[in-house]
Amino acid sequence: MTITAAHTSLGRRTAARPRPPWPLLVVAGLVVLATLIPLAYLALRAFDGGPDALAPLLRARTLELIVSTASLGLAVVIGSVALGLPLAWLTVRTDLPARRGWSVLVIAPLAVPSYLLAFAFVGAFAPRGWLSAILAPLGLGQIPSIYGFAGAVLVLSLATMPYVVIATRAALARLDPATEEAARSLGRGPWAAARTAILPVLLPAIGAGALL
Repeated sequence: MTITAAHTSLGRRTAARPRPPWPLLVVAGLVVLATLIPLAYLALRAFDGGPDALAPLLRARTLELIVSTASLGLAVVIGSVALGLPLAWLTVRTDLPARRGWSVLVIAPLAVPSYLLAFAFVGAFAPRGWLSAILAPLGLGQIPSIYGFAGAVLVLSLATMPYVVIATRAALARLDPATEEAARSLGRGPWAAARTAILPVLLPAIGAGALL
């Protein structure tokens, strides 16, 4: 009952929020239209070329690239959420030692361009990288390859994970601890309380970070 009351109160506060003023909506609409102008221009130029203009889009190689890109994007979203959600929880809801330092470190990849992060991983995990040179005397010179789909997912997940961390940490900081305590008082364990009482509230923040 307490959890239901907490969610009802949250819903009332959300519903009671005032609507944005119409000048702000007009400005936002103009910004959206401005961002669509390049896409509209490309579409018009493509149709001006006649039926042959769409032929490259229907090639098997083009479709393969689209599928590969979509698969990579989906895998990176899953990876960034899988990394960002636990790190946000650890740095907000636990007594992790040096929590402030960890809070800065987990968002540090935002200060490093993704291509530099990729170069660093290649330099470390390449067949002749420095990690192989360190492990070779120990008989562990053979390490998993950093190249290919798995390596791209790893590097991009680490590069984009801070977006999920920042959004989720902000939502956790606003969340009333009484919601979790109420779930625990009803006999639910830590995982069940987090899944039923906290995760539904965090889903919008997690989704926002994933979209970024």
